[in-house]
Amino acid sequence: MGEAKHRSEKKRGIRMGLGTQQEQFNKAYVRAIVVQAEFNPSELGVYGDSVIWSLVIVFSC
Repeated sequence: MGEAKHRSEKKRGIRMGLGTQQEQFNKAYVRAIVVQAEFNPSELGVYGDSVIWSLVIVFSC
């Protein structure tokens, strides 16, 4: 019984918490929208519960 439990835990691997999953999804969503608008996003840091972003326009010649 103990060995079966160990195998099932090993298959699961490391799991993210729901809050972390939502945070990663939100960051990916913002990046996808910003890139489609031809900006270059860069995350500068975290301020309290907020994330500070910098957007730079990308010119193509």
